[in-house]
This record gives sequence, C-alpha cells and structure tokens, in this order.
Amino acid sequence: MSRHTFQPEIAEQVGVNAAVIYQNIVFWCEKNAANGRNIHEGNAWTYNSMKAFSSLFPYLSERQIRTALEKLEEVELLLVGNFNKDARDRTKWYAVHDKSVTLHLTKMSDPFDGNVAPLPDGKPDINNPPNPQGGTGLFSELEDQTEPDRTEELISEGFDEFWKDIWPSHSRKNQKADCFKVYAKACKGEHKKAEAISPAALNNAARRYIASVTDLQFLKGPLPWLNAPGWEAFMDAGDAGGALDWSTLTDSARRMLQRGQCPPSMMEDGHPNATAKAFMAQVAK
Repeated sequence: MSRHTFQPEIAEQVGVNAAVIYQNIVFWCEKNAANGRNIHEGNAWTYNSMKAFSSLFPYLSERQIRTALEKLEEVELLLVGNFNKDARDRTKWYAVHDKSVTLHLTKMSDPFDGNVAPLPDGKPDINNPPNPQGGTGLFSELEDQTEPDRTEELISEGFDEFWKDIWPSHSRKNQKADCFKVYAKACKGEHKKAEAISPAALNNAARRYIASVTDLQFLKGPLPWLNAPGWEAFMDAGDAGGALDWSTLTDSARRMLQRGQCPPSMMEDGHPNATAKAFMAQVAK
C-alpha cells in the first residue's frame, strides 16, 4: 500500500494534487543529490514521463497531473529542464527551485518519518503494513533514476500524435492497429522499403503531405501512406540529419532528380522542398 504525503503550506498554495506530486519530486531530488546522480547546472534533477506519473498517481487523471505540474512551475516551486541524451526525447526534468525549502520539507515530511501523518490511499491494512525499504511505497516504482530506453514509449507517443492530432478524419482513416504496426516498424528500421525514421521526423513528413493535398477527397489513407512509404517525398533535410539516401526514393522520383527536375510530390508552394533541393544539389556537384 502506497503512502502519499504533502505539506499543508504547499497545498494551500497550489492545491492537494500538486502538493502530493511536489513531495514526490522533492524526495527524488534529495535522493539524487545524496547519490550524486542527475546533477546539472548546480541542481539535482529527477524526471518522469506522463505515463510514469500516471502509474504513481492512478487516482489523478493525466490532465490533473499536467495542471499540477504547470502550477508548480508557475509559482516557481519547480525548475523544468531537458537533459535527455536523445534530442527527440521530450521527457521533462524537474528540480526544486528553492534548495532551503527542499531541505526543510524533506526534514519535516519524510514519508519514512514516524512523526508524519501520511495521507493514505485507503483504509490501512494492519496485516500488511507498508514497507518502504522493500519497495512498496510511493517512491519505489522509479527506484532507478538512470536513463531508460524509451524507444517503445516514444514510438507510442509519436503514433498517438500522428493518429489523433495530425491525420484528419477521413473515410480512409481506418485500420488503426495495422497503422501502428507499420509506424513502429518504420521507426525501428524494420520497414521493408525504407530506412529507420524518428517519430518526430515521420510526423513532420505527415504534416507536410497533408498540407500538400488541396482537396481532402484525394487524401490517402494513413495505412497506404505508411506502407508506400509516403514520407520519403516530404522529408526535410534536417529531419534526415542531412543524410541523402537515394534508395529511399521511388524510381520515378530518382530519375527526375537525377535530371535536375523536381518530382511533383516534392514540391511545396510551387517550389522544390528542402529535400529535393539537397538531392539536386548533390547531382550538380
């Protein structure tokens, strides 16, 4: 059984939800400081994805968690940063803004301090008391604060954005499960017709494709577009890290580019897009 604690002074300022989350972050920052972990810019930091926060606080909705974190940042109780090794990883990192407050709160509200009256999840079970040292308490789920491999999570988050926010409602927008399989294969480098592509680059290409379709009745379904692969003509040179892989192009696009012509699918506002320009510049050398 988890025990969630908070300081009344913090709850008065930002509400109970934010106060409980704040105490979680205080704990991790103090623990990381003591262990010399995640030290950046003179502060000890901790990080959680929204999925991890939702797991730690199942009684709060994702929206409530986001609101609480935004409020903590707004009142300057938390610093927010990004120290992920992968630039595509948007997981936020948090540090406590006022170190003196951190030390005070840690001393006064340590969830393992017998003088603290914690906020329980429910009726205490006297036959199975909480055992923080055994890893059943509030802070046990993310005991390892070394950076995890978040490939699967990033792909899942990228596809959610692709499906919910990028691809418009359309009669051909179907087979969501199959779309996710192809999307994941593309991001892992397992697509049979293309090299690996990051979720961010794939989503950017999808935006460019959709923007290029002036009449939505001609918009392809997401599954055929992913299978094609449809993103190759809408890749920005920056998305590909400057790499120009001719094998990812269709035969017709390759022939036109080699003649110094821009394929219609690689035109934006009547002009060659950045990728087309890069390919044609390579031919001209």
